[in-house]
Parts: sequence; structure tokens; C-alpha cells
Amino acid sequence: MKAGYQTTEFWLTLTSQLVGLLTLFHVISPQDSGTLTTTIAHGITAIFTIAACARVVLSYIESRTNLKLGVRDQGPGIRD
Repeated sequence: MKAGYQTTEFWLTLTSQLVGLLTLFHVISPQDSGTLTTTIAHGITAIFTIAACARVVLSYIESRTNLKLGVRDQGPGIRD
């Protein structure tokens, strides 16, 4: 299980709470808070999507490199 700070939900909740707090203290206007929250949420979602795609690409590169170097996967079904 992932730690809480590694989830998209954590960051979306944190940023929406921060925007709400900034709106409460009149740092940003109420009209701008909705737009800002949506924009930040899209940015966070994009960051997590890019990170997931990068992880897939790196795993693929690692598996291809191991295959070309002749490294055998010692998974649960393979026995010597």
C-alpha cells in the first residue's frame, strides 16, 4: 500500500484546502478560487500521469536491457 503523500487524492485534497484557506483570508478572490482549484487539480493529475508513464517506460527499458544481456528472471515458476 502506498503512503498517503504518494496518492493523487492526497495532493488534490491538500491543494483544495489551501485554496479554500487563501480564499477565507482574502488572499485570492472567491471568483478565482474555483478556476484556480480546477487548474491545480489538472496539473496534479498530469504530473501523476507523466510519472506513471515514465515508470512504464523505464520498466520496459530495464526488461529489454536484461533480456539483451541474458539476465534470467528467477520468478516463482522458474526453477533450476
